[in-house]
Amino acid sequence: MTPPPPRWQAVLFDLDGTLVDSLRDVTGSLNHTLGTLGRPARDLAWVRAHIGRGAAFLLDSALGAEAGAALGERALDEFVRFYAGHPCTWTRPYPGASETLAGLSARGVALAVLSNKPAAIARRVVAPLGLGRHLRHVWGGDSFPRRKPAPDGILHFLEELRLTPREACLVGDLAIDLECAAAAGVWSCFFTGGYGDESALATSADFRIHSLPELIELAAAPPSL
Repeated sequence: MTPPPPRWQAVLFDLDGTLVDSLRDVTGSLNHTLGTLGRPARDLAWVRAHIGRGAAFLLDSALGAEAGAALGERALDEFVRFYAGHPCTWTRPYPGASETLAGLSARGVALAVLSNKPAAIARRVVAPLGLGRHLRHVWGGDSFPRRKPAPDGILHFLEELRLTPREACLVGDLAIDLECAAAAGVWSCFFTGGYGDESALATSADFRIHSLPELIELAAAPPSL
């Protein structure tokens, strides 16, 4: 008997804090950049609280409003340069990430990464960790006119695949991921093992998972909402 089609025909994943734990590499690249500018380093807890909105936001937050645009651009260039050369020193996939992508792909679900980090760096993270072979696209914060929480990336994927919003889901660990999903009208799934604080979320998730492999059955289950 042919199994029924999955509930979701497409799943988009946030990258940092969802598919991979990259906190140490992001922190190392940030602190390298701050060191070149004579600025004090930031610890893992600080970076965890500021990660997810893109490199420019991270650097602006670390430098402070008084830094000015010129210093911000210089810092961003150095951060991207250094991080591109050291994308996976400590970064590792979360448990079950590869198996989850393979399982969803085997069921015919189209998969993509929608990150706010620069796309070139996102690809340099995904490729050596063996996650890219199951992904149709790896998009970053510079792939579309607007980054998350704007829905541009999701809407592009829906149009490419000719899907309705309720045939797709965005999986992430931060409030901006849930806001992005809501703006696009797709399902949202919150990964509790990432960097976000679920108790502080202003936008409710449609689903929540504690481990990535839970997605495989969730994607195939009949709609319940």
